[in-house]
Amino acid sequence: MRGISTTAVKASASILGTSYHAGDIGLISQPCPWWKGTVAVNLSHSAGQMYYDSIYSQYAEWGVDFIKNDCVFGDDFSPAEIVAQAKAIERTGRPMIYSISPGSTKKGTSGEQVSMANEIKTHVNMYRVTADDWDSWSNVTSHFAVANECAQAELIEECVDHKGTQSSFSCSR
Repeated sequence: MRGISTTAVKASASILGTSYHAGDIGLISQPCPWWKGTVAVNLSHSAGQMYYDSIYSQYAEWGVDFIKNDCVFGDDFSPAEIVAQAKAIERTGRPMIYSISPGSTKKGTSGEQVSMANEIKTHVNMYRVTADDWDSWSNVTSHFAVANECAQAELIEECVDHKGTQSSFSCSR
């Protein structure tokens, strides 16, 4: 999920390896739009990057190799948070696939999705450009225009990896 736990921010939990606290960096006024359990991270504060570094260091220690980051690509597009997390992953020295997806996509036009994808494509391995599919055909068909524009913009290709790592699966990049 996007950012930092709202609970950690309210409790002003310590950020591992620093003298800072979650309350120093949690932007309560910028919650994930569809789940209020996380808020954006203030990346203008040095502790913002330190927070992501500590989290991804822990993931690397656990042997995690796939990260799906929700609520950062859509109406809640957050290039700074995407880049900060990509940087934190790189700093671990452990290969991890970094996949992002929207929290919501009310913006709706595929042109906006293409623009967002082009802005961050060198920082992620995969991205999903549409919201979840639910149980109606109109929900599924609404994704076709976005998929068409992304294909025309050469953003949907088999095993394209703009970060330069080898992938053994089809990826939407």
